Amino acid sequence: MSSVALDPPVAELAQAGCVWTGAAGADLEKVLSDVVISVRAQRRVRTTTDESLTLGGRDVTLAYVAQGELGTVAPDGCVLSRGGVLLLSGDTRHRMRTSAGSRIAITELRLVGDGVRLADLLPEVAWVCGFDRLEPAAAALVEHLDRTAETGDAVRSGDRAIGRMLSTVLLQSAIRAWALGCAPAGWPARSDDPFLARAIDAIHAEPDRAWTIDQLAGISAMSRSRFAERFRAAVDCSPAGYVALVRMRAARDMLSRGEGVSAVAHALGYGSDEGFSRAFRRHHGVTPSVWRSEHPSEAVNAG
Repeated sequence: MSSVALDPPVAELAQAGCVWTGAAGADLEKVLSDVVISVRAQRRVRTTTDESLTLGGRDVTLAYVAQGELGTVAPDGCVLSRGGVLLLSGDTRHRMRTSAGSRIAITELRLVGDGVRLADLLPEVAWVCGFDRLEPAAAALVEHLDRTAETGDAVRSGDRAIGRMLSTVLLQSAIRAWALGCAPAGWPARSDDPFLARAIDAIHAEPDRAWTIDQLAGISAMSRSRFAERFRAAVDCSPAGYVALVRMRAARDMLSRGEGVSAVAHALGYGSDEGFSRAFRRHHGVTPSVWRSEHPSEAVNAG
């Protein structure tokens, strides 16, 4: 999804018909309920001069502008002023600029458990202007998110668990603020095509299943050839490739929680540890055991 911006008061959103109601509201409620995260890092950037900043490259990055400005390097790009939030998802890193005297609270998150299913729903870049007016309670929490960022240690026992809960609320609120004013038509479906969305939802619900094109085409009420054509046009990869991507996201989540290679392979429907290891290495360049050693259990460390 492309960059978006938001800066209307809530009353204007309602008048414009942007407030979620009925089935759409129920879908948004489900998306927010599925948010499960671990906290990778929380830090605050304070600038005395105009500086550049690289953000993203994680599952989710949230940057809240407590003071000053945060914007794109290009002078005609988007700029957030005080009270705005930048939401980034995916593996792409983005160069940003900050003005002198800025104070930016940055939270890097990983989607875990059922939250992994949200990866395809979130915008790659979302600029939420006026977040402090749209979500005042969540904005007030941001000041508490980085209490340990500058020391790197918990001030009191339980700070990490509380920080994870506050970060969950911040992400949920950022998604809601974006959804109310900026989400594309039909969101939160993973595809604008309701028939394709059925197949995509089925893959996410059962990544361990040995999906065939015929099965997925049947769920989408299409012929095999028509389904394959429309799927590639909408998702930019083949159905088999998409199944593999969903499995790899789930595999990273399970491995980061400390689960064994055999357990992950079995849970995701691979016939052998070797087959799973080969597939994982094709996607990540390293074996599952090496990846797990380089990404210790963040869900445990965060709490």
